[in-house]
Amino acid sequence: MIDEQQPAFVLHTRQYRETSLLVELLTQKSGRVCVLAKGVRGGKKSQSGLLQPFMPLMISWKGKGDLPYLCSVELLGEPFRFSSSILISAMYLNELLMRVLHRHDACECIFNLYKETLKRFSNKEHEVALRLFEKYLLQELGYAIPLKCEAIDRQPIAEDCCYRFSLEIGFIRAEMNDDQGLFFAGRSLLAIAQDDYSDLQVLKDAKRLMRLALSPLLGDKPIKTRELFR
Repeated sequence: MIDEQQPAFVLHTRQYRETSLLVELLTQKSGRVCVLAKGVRGGKKSQSGLLQPFMPLMISWKGKGDLPYLCSVELLGEPFRFSSSILISAMYLNELLMRVLHRHDACECIFNLYKETLKRFSNKEHEVALRLFEKYLLQELGYAIPLKCEAIDRQPIAEDCCYRFSLEIGFIRAEMNDDQGLFFAGRSLLAIAQDDYSDLQVLKDAKRLMRLALSPLLGDKPIKTRELFR
């Protein structure tokens, strides 16, 4: 049985035997899917040039087992083209999704978030786009960061107070100490909650916070593309 056609993006490809590819896709309706693209390497099939990251595609596949095979692929719109620095950020999105998404967990919101983030990259909203993607990805995965109230007494976050971030429960009012990595100014938390990154310090704090919040999902294995930012 052939699945209906649906929009998709390529997250990753790797060689399979001599002439084929294993293609990891982010699809609109089926979530992350791995398909076998038969005979596309070294041949004349037009599919090979389309199975690249950051190209909006319309795809279909056949088979219900662990490795269905690709039936059709068409270009759905203009490919996203980025400068070298923004390309690294786009590669980070793909690697992050490969790490945190389970196959066949449908979530159209994540597909739309990914697509909108690529559009923001095209508009050169680089760092802000990354922080928004991480924040709303965590939310869609069920790990939303409680940015508006304290963890213990549920009091509203105060702009002029300092808070320590706990992965288990959220933000706890505290005095700033030497472990700066876990402490955040209330004004930064409130700005992040409102998606207001006009202050450079807020953007820096958001990057630090998102790394902390993503760490349980990523485990001990580092994100490779992060090394390219240095």
